[in-house]
Amino acid sequence: MHKGYISLWRRPSEAEARAVSVVAQVAGKELVREVRLTAHKEVRKLMHQSRALVDHSADGNITKMREALCAYANPDSARDGKSAMEAAVANGQVAAAECLLDFKASVRPSRLGNPALLRSALEIKDAKAKLDLLELLIGAGASVTDVEAEEAHATECGVEGHRKWIGIAAVGNKLFCAPCNASSVLVIDAHTNAMRTIECGVEGTDKWMSIAAVGSKLFCAPYNSLSVLVIDAETEAVQTIECGIQGKWHGIAAVGSKLFCAPNKSQHVLVIDAEAEVVRTIDCGVDGDDQWHGIAAVGTKLFCCPRSASVVLVIDAESEAVRTIECGVEGKKKWYGIAAAGSKLFCAPSSASCVLVIDAETEAVRTIECGIDGVDKWNSIVAVENTLFCAPRMASSILVIDAEQESVRTIECGVEGGAKWNGVAAANGKLFFAPFNASSVLVLDTDCSSRADELTSALQKQAEQRSVFTGSVDRVFPGRRLKTSFAKCLPSMVLAVANDPCRITFANAAALAAGQQAPLTLSSHPGLAVVKRNEKVEKKKEWKWIWLAIGPASRAISCCMRDGELFDPEGGVVSTDGMNLKVGSATHLLWNTVGPALLQEAVQKKHPQLLKFRISPEGAAVSVASGLCLAADF
Repeated sequence: MHKGYISLWRRPSEAEARAVSVVAQVAGKELVREVRLTAHKEVRKLMHQSRALVDHSADGNITKMREALCAYANPDSARDGKSAMEAAVANGQVAAAECLLDFKASVRPSRLGNPALLRSALEIKDAKAKLDLLELLIGAGASVTDVEAEEAHATECGVEGHRKWIGIAAVGNKLFCAPCNASSVLVIDAHTNAMRTIECGVEGTDKWMSIAAVGSKLFCAPYNSLSVLVIDAETEAVQTIECGIQGKWHGIAAVGSKLFCAPNKSQHVLVIDAEAEVVRTIDCGVDGDDQWHGIAAVGTKLFCCPRSASVVLVIDAESEAVRTIECGVEGKKKWYGIAAAGSKLFCAPSSASCVLVIDAETEAVRTIECGIDGVDKWNSIVAVENTLFCAPRMASSILVIDAEQESVRTIECGVEGGAKWNGVAAANGKLFFAPFNASSVLVLDTDCSSRADELTSALQKQAEQRSVFTGSVDRVFPGRRLKTSFAKCLPSMVLAVANDPCRITFANAAALAAGQQAPLTLSSHPGLAVVKRNEKVEKKKEWKWIWLAIGPASRAISCCMRDGELFDPEGGVVSTDGMNLKVGSATHLLWNTVGPALLQEAVQKKHPQLLKFRISPEGAAVSVASGLCLAADF
């Protein structure tokens, strides 16, 4: 049977395929599952990259494509950075795309910089080919979120050495890195990623640590240096402001024309007047070593990130009064770097296993577990709207924090090693990470939303001509004009009033009623089913969930029904957003990572109305008491 399953890749005759099927039926599900997995791994080992497959895909030569694929050409083969699927789509080759999908080609973008497949399809001039490809790709799982693929890449800066630069700040589309052990300022062009240096004329180690801008001038906080380094972003001239103190400050932030430096091994806050170019100090009343690393402002209040201190240092920029807030966590090297998103501040976890969150209005503090242990993981942070990014020091990934959801995830940076980057800043829709021990600048493209919005608008126009699911909108939803937000590509499955014209019913109602696991295909809308919007698992504390949508039947999720609740094979239960029972509430698969019992406990204590959330096998009635049903949100 093992050889039979491997032979299926070569697309044998119908008789040979039927013979494999008969053997599988006799063998039983468990053995078949094991054999299929082994055969899949064996086929992957046999696969090879084929530049010819890319060329045949671009030309639409199906005969040559099938010959290559049956000879174990990798369906995701690439040539000059373009995959076979990208080549087929870019040239409007619908049959070639179908052939590649038949051999399990990926519909995800191959790398950052290549156009996502949907974007590429929209650029095709042939209207029919364009619509056919959109329908085909979305049916295979491509989505607008492909445009938002995040991938970091390193760009060599041409300078070797340790502890080169700490801190980076932008003025317009130029970024400047503060020299720590380096004898020059690193300058990066945010448009081209080109780099060069400006000599600062000062030698020494650990000279400046962190940098901030006021207008067109940048100021570097002195650590071992006896002066503040000043850079004119327009002329690129450098100068110094004597501070007369060997200060030990780490972190700098501006409020108006004044800059404040966080005390690391000092008893004083350093204050720089950017207009007069003079400095003075404020006694903070706290002595110690490695106290605070990083400073950020919300309004006229500044907050210093506790590195080894057990308190957050708070500075009033107007009165210059200082005080502290207990953070409730002891230990050394806890956090490194702080940034604000709205009225909340977030501290990057260095040796701590959690993100520190400070509410600037109430001054309450709390933590978000990031689930990753280790020392010196991340060491600076920047906010881009409601998302924050932490620079990897020892970690092999960028830590990403959602300020609204207070959830975390990571983006692999593809570079191993210690003390890689120190400092991160945003410019021209990208993030730039300052090289500390690394010989490269790490760059991450964050300008995803505008590309997604552009694609959303274009897809909406296409939807007016033909649904990208199964055919015309009128055939699938009579009398309804498609209004789906294509930023998520698929309409949500939501709660609606019982007589809503877009209510859904399940095709496998009998199997569900019998407690059997069955795909949630729809009898109300043939060809459609309940699907996962994408594979992105969202998390908050002990909860995790995946949003549900209405999409192609080929992507149907399977569930079984117990006491009126739908469970997927992994134990996720179909629930509503925020556990609300009201019209318009979206649905998701919900898990409690600690244990299923906690889900029921939360329902009983905080959301007793969900005890009424019982779905009939047809899917038509959610609750007799609430008078709601499941529906597609068109």
